[in-house]
Amino acid sequence: MSCGCENSRGANTFHGMFLTFLLALGGALLGLGIWATIDNAGFNLNFHGWYAAVAKTGVAAIVVGSAAIIISLFGCLLFCRSGKCCGGLTKVVFIFLLILLAAVMILIGIFSILLALGPSGPSWAKNTFRDAWLDTVKNDPSVACGIEKQYSCTGFYSNTNCSTTPQECPQGCSGYNSSRNGCFQALTTQYQKWFIPMACVSLAAAVLSIIDLLLMCCIGPIGAEDRYGSRTDYYSRRAKV
Repeated sequence: MSCGCENSRGANTFHGMFLTFLLALGGALLGLGIWATIDNAGFNLNFHGWYAAVAKTGVAAIVVGSAAIIISLFGCLLFCRSGKCCGGLTKVVFIFLLILLAAVMILIGIFSILLALGPSGPSWAKNTFRDAWLDTVKNDPSVACGIEKQYSCTGFYSNTNCSTTPQECPQGCSGYNSSRNGCFQALTTQYQKWFIPMACVSLAAAVLSIIDLLLMCCIGPIGAEDRYGSRTDYYSRRAKV
């Protein structure tokens, strides 16, 4: 891979900073995922399909965080001076992983924005929330009761719907059903707290990944002769004088 800027100091500096950011991001996501999985702060609705993997923040954060850590550590091999670990195959594999990471980060960013919009979002997002709520009320009423208690809400839209659409209100937790606020608004407010920062960080990581890809042919190990070449030339000129 040749572009006339092999082993550029500027590209290597950016690559190192990007890997540091990626490693920190992966560690933060991994910790957040473990915490969210244990805490289950309203993210345990019965979503279906690929929403189940993305909307359950704990699982998604653990997977993406672990992948980011692995990719960042793999990217460090490009600085290795041994041809055995920084050859063309290593760059090809890293480019593939970086493209995959950028695509995943863009999807997570877009999906996070749509979830964070809540009632202002597209109708399919609202319907997805409602289907997950109805499934939770039907199959896991204790979970729905716990959400109502935690967020002081009742039903999906409001407690007035319990008379017209009783399937939206879980049975056996009437003691928590004094609020007129619906759980949809309460949950989307909770999701906004998580998904707006997640969207910003994900899209920023995607942009940095794309920049790192564009600089890939300029990234590589800097040998001792490159590092001290200018000093050697200086003393050579002094010797001639």
